[in-house]
Amino acid sequence: MFFILLFGCVTDPGDEFINSFKQTPTIELQSIPIKLKQDTPFLSYMFEMIYSDSLLFINEFPDPEYCMKIVDLRHNTIRNFAKKGKGPFEMQSQACDFSVDYLNRNLYVTDHSFYSIYSIDSLLCYKDNPQSRFSIRPQEGSFLRTTYCNGYVIGSGIKNRFALLNIKTKEYKGKYQYPTGLLVDQANFYSHPRKNIVAYFNLKSATMGLLHILNDTMTMKEHSWWKSKNKEIINGQGSRIIPGKDEKNGFITTTVSEKYIYTLYSGKNLDRRSIEKLTNAFVSQYIYVLDWEGIPVKRFKLDQEVRAITIDDRNNTIYAGSNEGGEPHIIKYQLK
Repeated sequence: MFFILLFGCVTDPGDEFINSFKQTPTIELQSIPIKLKQDTPFLSYMFEMIYSDSLLFINEFPDPEYCMKIVDLRHNTIRNFAKKGKGPFEMQSQACDFSVDYLNRNLYVTDHSFYSIYSIDSLLCYKDNPQSRFSIRPQEGSFLRTTYCNGYVIGSGIKNRFALLNIKTKEYKGKYQYPTGLLVDQANFYSHPRKNIVAYFNLKSATMGLLHILNDTMTMKEHSWWKSKNKEIINGQGSRIIPGKDEKNGFITTTVSEKYIYTLYSGKNLDRRSIEKLTNAFVSQYIYVLDWEGIPVKRFKLDQEVRAITIDDRNNTIYAGSNEGGEPHIIKYQLK
């Protein structure tokens, strides 16, 4: 079920990002629960998720043994994935980035030293070893957050705000300086399913943009509704962030389709007086939809706050991670 609402009556007058949607429709969505089998590993964190071919790949990196879990929606089961360790098929860090190559039906997972490539068809058959892997530690610099995009690894670098690695030639290029600092200006990256375009969303401000890749070069188009007031201090002991006054959270996580970009947006103050208050800034009841020019299109109002989202573009369905009722679980929303 969905309903079109007048947006202006619920607009927060102090949030420029929310205000940019005041001329667009708001659509209310009702959740449908996904019942998973009880004898499988339970969900915990659900920081990010990606859908592909009836599989949900979920970021669970605080787990002591595994970085990820896979939910198989055909059988409603969960299994552990991306084991941490020093073995040949294991993640050699506490967290990993992952993205899907929809053209070749592969899952790309990186521990920030190597990228491991898994066949979606093999994962559907519960064959969880990678088919190949390659290094992403070029001499010119290192990556912090990345995504795979049609033969390239693209993300944020140590020295440059954006960095690009041609997987075949191993050529690495960095571009653009950090406006405030490496810690303040970090972003998450999301590849278009087919085109050489990557959307990025800053972690500490309402700034997003689009990176177009052509012939091993990047061009940027950026939109910014408000910027972080945090300051980065560098001294002999390293870097640290001094929070700005009235610090608030911006984009939580994002998912993309051929036509649209769907971003889960907070806009809530970062209240650090308790874990509960701080956690509340990382869930939201609203998904904002932009086109691939970064122009606001519409927003969805969900029936509960969620932590992560992903879209099944073929079936026009959004899956979400919820903690409603105090128990982490998966729900879905039908978009038509």
